Amino acid sequence: MNSESNTTKIRVLLIEDEPDFLFISSRILQKAGFDVIESQSGKEALELVTTQKPDLILTDLCLPVMDGFEILRKIRENKENDHIPVVALTGNDMREARQNAIEKGFDDFWVKPFSENNIIDKINIILHLQ
Repeated sequence: MNSESNTTKIRVLLIEDEPDFLFISSRILQKAGFDVIESQSGKEALELVTTQKPDLILTDLCLPVMDGFEILRKIRENKENDHIPVVALTGNDMREARQNAIEKGFDDFWVKPFSENNIIDKINIILHLQ
């Protein structure tokens, strides 16, 4: 893994079908110093995992065709990618939704919209950089 102080940035794959949220979230992550790869679909995201080798994946749970749970399952099935931390993104801040996502294997659960105030700390914790 990389840290912001290294010459290579941490690569984050952001999977979100809502264009406005994708734009805003991508800018927040870029401003925090991360290299952001954007995807609006599960199929495209799975191809990007293989070709772009992200350090971290942030995926919306409610996506058309292939939801975040299916994306996670397919990532975990591939031994080359099963080590990549995957964070669930959702507008649902219910405790049951968080518990369900963690039980299904997500490494963390963030309620949208997330803020830039603690994004670096959250990512550093997930990637074990601090």
